[in-house]
Amino acid sequence: MNWPDWTGETAVIVASGPSAAEVPLEMAKGKARFLAIKDAWKLCPWAEYLYACDHHWWEAHKGVVPFLGRRICYDAQTVDKYLALGFLKVEIQRSIETFRFDHPGYVGWGGHSGFHAINLAAQWGAKRLLLVGFDMRVDRGNHFFGNHPYGANKPTPGNCEKWVKHMDRVAPALTERGIEVINCSAVSALTAFPKLSFEAALEKDLGVHRL
Repeated sequence: MNWPDWTGETAVIVASGPSAAEVPLEMAKGKARFLAIKDAWKLCPWAEYLYACDHHWWEAHKGVVPFLGRRICYDAQTVDKYLALGFLKVEIQRSIETFRFDHPGYVGWGGHSGFHAINLAAQWGAKRLLLVGFDMRVDRGNHFFGNHPYGANKPTPGNCEKWVKHMDRVAPALTERGIEVINCSAVSALTAFPKLSFEAALEKDLGVHRL
C-alpha cells in the first residue's frame, strides 16, 4: 500500500475535544498537512485524511460521504462495507502499547484514534506535529459537537486518565526520532508535550521551517 510522504513537514492533527472549535485552523490551510479524527473533519474539510478506528462511528455517519479526502480505518468490516469510498486500512495489534515505526501502516494500540493518528503522521515522516483538540478530559464537555449518537462509547474520566498516563509514558519515542510535538490545547490534560496556542505554534513553524 502506498502511504503518504510527509517527510520533514508539519502535520496538524485535529481531534474533537471542545477546545478544537476555538482554533483558527484556516491559518494553516495550504501551509501544513492535515489529518482529522472523526467529526473533526467538519472543522477542516480540506484535510487530506480522515481517521476513525471504530466501525460504529463510520456506520453512524454512513462512511462520511461528503468528505473529499482519503479515509483510514483498521476495522475490516468498515473497509469492506464502504469499499467504493476507497479506504486505506491500518493494522493494529492491541498487545503493542507504544508507537510503531517498524512497519508502515501498523500502529500501536493506545486505546483511541488520536494515538493511532499521531503514530501514522510520524510514520509518514512528519517532523512537527501540532495537536488540536486533544483535551483528554470531560469536565468541559465530551466533544466540540456534543455527544456521539452512540452514547455508550463517549469518553469517561477513567478512560481519559488512562489515555493521558499512557501518552505521557510513550511520548519520548517521538522525541527520540526527532519529531517535535506541540499541544495546541491550553486546557489539555496531557503533560508530555509543550503547549502553545495554535497561532504561536504556526508562527514559530513558519519562521523555522518556511512552509
